[in-house]
Formats: sequence, structure tokens, C-alpha cells
Amino acid sequence: MSKNLTDKQELFCTYYVSNGGRGSIAAKEAGYSENSCREQSYELLRKPHIQDRIRQLMEQHFGTIAPDMASVLKNLALNARSELVRYNSAKDLLDRAGFKGMDKVLNLSDGSALDESDLRDRIDDLLGQLFGGSSSAVDIETPSAPK
Repeated sequence: MSKNLTDKQELFCTYYVSNGGRGSIAAKEAGYSENSCREQSYELLRKPHIQDRIRQLMEQHFGTIAPDMASVLKNLALNARSELVRYNSAKDLLDRAGFKGMDKVLNLSDGSALDESDLRDRIDDLLGQLFGGSSSAVDIETPSAPK
């Protein structure tokens, strides 16, 4: 329990996290009056120390369910009917494991490299020189994930 919270406030925070963020229900379960639980919830959720405690409890909660969620992602990556769901699940798992995809980079003949932002700027310059326009008038598509 946090030092700055009363027992009721601590209970409110615990119930709030465990019930998925339903403040009125959390206030009632924590012992606040049924007639004022909605207002109590509103007031409690505005207090920084209550917000901090809820954030702490949420981090703990997500830490305990993370292995289960990774298992769900693995199952989707291997067994989903949709190719897009399999792709996105596998990509998310790899990102979380530290195997993030490489940023798109264009290597130029002079040995320099351009990322997507630099490439757009370069296209803007060239279009401006050639036509007095910019790439905002041209739709540049990047490859998308499989569907």
C-alpha cells in the first residue's frame, strides 16, 4: 500500500484495476456510500496520488499476465486463419523479443543512405526543380503487409 493512501483509497485502486476501470463499482466495493460512489470515483480519479497508485497496480497486473498474452500471440501467429493476423502476431512477437524490422533505407551510388523521410525531402526538391511542385501532389505508396 502507498504511504499517501487511506485504506479505502487503496481498496478503491485495487478494485478499479481488477474490474477493468469501472470507478463507481470500485468505489462501492471499497466501502464508499452507494449514493455517492459515482462522485467519489470521479473525485478519487482526479487525485495524482490515486492515479500513481492505479498506474503502479496496472504495471504489476500486466506483468503477471504478460506470459499468457505472449502465448496468445504465439497461438495467433501459428494458427490464425487470416494471413494478416498471423503476420501481425509474428511481427509483434519478434519486435518484443528485440528483433525489430529494419527501417527502410535507400543506399545511393555515392555511398550515402536515405531513410524514408530523407527520400521524401529529396523527391520534394527534385519535383520542385523540375515542375515547380512537390511530392504532396504525388501519392507515393510504400509496400504494405500481406492481407
